[in-house]
Amino acid sequence: MNITMGDVDSIYGCFGKNYDYAVRLVVRMADPVDGKMLASALRKTEIRYPYLLVRMRKNDSEYYFEDNPAPIALFNSERKIRLNSEETNYHVWAVCYQDDRIMLDAYHGFMDGMGMYKLYATLLYYYCNQRYGVTDHTGIRTMEDKIVSPEWEDPQDFLPPPDYSEEEEPVEAFSITKDGGIRDDSPVNYDIELPEKAFVKYSSARDGSPGTMVAILMEHALDKWFPERKKPIVCTYIINARPMLNAEETFHNCLYSAHFNYGEELKKLPLMMQNTVARGITMYHMEEDKARNDLACKVQYCRGILRDNPKIEDKNRAFAGIIDADARAQTCMVSYLGRWKYPATDGYVKELWNHVPAVNDLYIGMTAVGGKLCLSLQQVFDDDTFLKLFCNELRDIGISYQVRSRSNIDTAYFPRPE
Repeated sequence: MNITMGDVDSIYGCFGKNYDYAVRLVVRMADPVDGKMLASALRKTEIRYPYLLVRMRKNDSEYYFEDNPAPIALFNSERKIRLNSEETNYHVWAVCYQDDRIMLDAYHGFMDGMGMYKLYATLLYYYCNQRYGVTDHTGIRTMEDKIVSPEWEDPQDFLPPPDYSEEEEPVEAFSITKDGGIRDDSPVNYDIELPEKAFVKYSSARDGSPGTMVAILMEHALDKWFPERKKPIVCTYIINARPMLNAEETFHNCLYSAHFNYGEELKKLPLMMQNTVARGITMYHMEEDKARNDLACKVQYCRGILRDNPKIEDKNRAFAGIIDADARAQTCMVSYLGRWKYPATDGYVKELWNHVPAVNDLYIGMTAVGGKLCLSLQQVFDDDTFLKLFCNELRDIGISYQVRSRSNIDTAYFPRPE
């Protein structure tokens, strides 16, 4: 299987930067996990997703995927594992469990958060089917459903040539580590719980959404941490591009982004207006023609890199340059996977945390389940200043919060393939 255009920059770029580009989705269940039932559910999930049973390989000129008939690995442990290695039967995803938690480790260069969500939903359905007798699988892919090509096709492979006249010039953003002088050698993760109903009510009343509201609060906190700076704070807001690409079923990376520039003009506006601006920017980027053209520009650029760099190490360096350019254009990042949409498992899935690798200075991954907003704050520095400032922002607007855990980055290793 060749690398698709939605995945290509993440794969080559992250190897060029020596990033282990894997995500861990952590679910806390209502009861301790039954390992035998989970193993059975995993075997059924494998059958439903044959196109996700692959191993990454390489030659002198490219990375590629090949079919992998070995079983997906299951570990009764919460330790960091090593994907695409003997430990995990050379698969690009695996499952761990411990106590009342189930953890899906997946290579982000192969699938994005929404792709992982669908895979996870199938696994949890089959587990809850055995553990609790759940039979409703509305919206969940099961072995009863026909496997169709839109599930494994990448819509970005088929985009037409773009109109380059619409490209936007990026702004050089303030960097916490490079401009703020904060050391980036001790990454940590904080899991923070908020009441979903109260936060949604507050943000909606001020013309915001949960994701844009968190982005604005992050910028407020950073502005207080670094009030004297020459560059603007810019928050990158991740957008799921599937609706604009008419490709709801794909597992591939269909990520797009908007940028909220917290400059002096925006800073002077009241909170509602700041939210209005952020939502307007988001809606503009969600217009189908805009999104498709921007993604087509990226695809054409990536194709040029592939064409002009015949050796694999040259490709790694070139795509690493894209990651560096993206980093210069952002201070922090927010990604909201949305509310868990599978009612069959309601009552059994208590929490869902989105842990990411330490590739951004500051990142919040958001999910919603069981009446909670679960915010996973990843930062590349061991300093709780931002955490305290962000929590102060929540306190100031009357939102309760609970810092549930502090941990080292637990996402999987992903070594370069053989």
